[in-house]
Amino acid sequence: MKERIKWVDVAKGWGIILVIYGHVANDYLFFWLYSFHVPLFFFLSGYFFNPQKKPKEFYKSKAKGLLLPYLTLGIPLFLVNLYFGFEPIELLKGYLIQQRASTLWFIAALFMQFMIAYLLYQIKLHAFARWIIIGALSFTGITLWHNGILSLPWNIDVSIVALPFFCLGHDIREAAWFKTFLSTCSTYPFICIFLVLSIIGTIVMRLIPFPYVDLCASQFSFEPLAYIVAMIGIIATCLISNKWYSKSLEYIGKNSLVYFVWQQDIALMTISLVMKKFHFMENVTGITLFAKNILFVILALIILTILNEVIIRTKLRKLIGK
Repeated sequence: MKERIKWVDVAKGWGIILVIYGHVANDYLFFWLYSFHVPLFFFLSGYFFNPQKKPKEFYKSKAKGLLLPYLTLGIPLFLVNLYFGFEPIELLKGYLIQQRASTLWFIAALFMQFMIAYLLYQIKLHAFARWIIIGALSFTGITLWHNGILSLPWNIDVSIVALPFFCLGHDIREAAWFKTFLSTCSTYPFICIFLVLSIIGTIVMRLIPFPYVDLCASQFSFEPLAYIVAMIGIIATCLISNKWYSKSLEYIGKNSLVYFVWQQDIALMTISLVMKKFHFMENVTGITLFAKNILFVILALIILTILNEVIIRTKLRKLIGK
């Protein structure tokens, strides 16, 4: 069993909250969160990537940890979408080919990223040569987007565009200086500096022709700046998570797959339908709208925690590889 690191789980917990808020709101905070929240998950996944595993062990672990949850967590999503009138054959084809099909798109992209990274690190290359290949793959994915090819089967385009975050997560863990960096920079001044830089970077991106980042929508703003701003946001989240421990955030981070996959089409959809039925907080603006968004996030976390508890405390946990 892989060793758990508390600050990593806390960072994933923050990431889940930011993803849920991003799916609820459409404000200036939305643009900032999207600049780094999904790259954060790729970075943290790379942090635990182990290319030293034997091929059989590696592929088995990814099948159990990603492909099995893709299937089992996807079944309720499939049924929900059927209920709302989606054509079953097209829906099934979307899930099998997986070109941004529901929130499952992330599991597919992450799985392909693990496969690509494993092959890269199995080849005995100098680190510089490996990063040249990583850069070339990322450039290829971005070029595809610029030429109108906005999604490939199993979201391999996202996998290669976001590959630098994943591989940097792996390489940083191997670097002795990173633990020192976390311990010395997890202070109020450094955290504030990285947060301010992240916000400034987002504002700058809003002023250019490609104003926002959304990996699911094949949007990566002005790419050189987008990679930098994403890394600044990732570092800020890591420093915050290392500074302030939260048992609740750690719990969410440990079970992030369930939260990520079911937050939009199950939790948020349920809350939205109930609020609409009772005409609660309709047509609100300003601070009231912000309060409504926060309420959505809190209620979604409660629903997802209940569902997750049902899974992990019963034999159902085997269906998600636990």
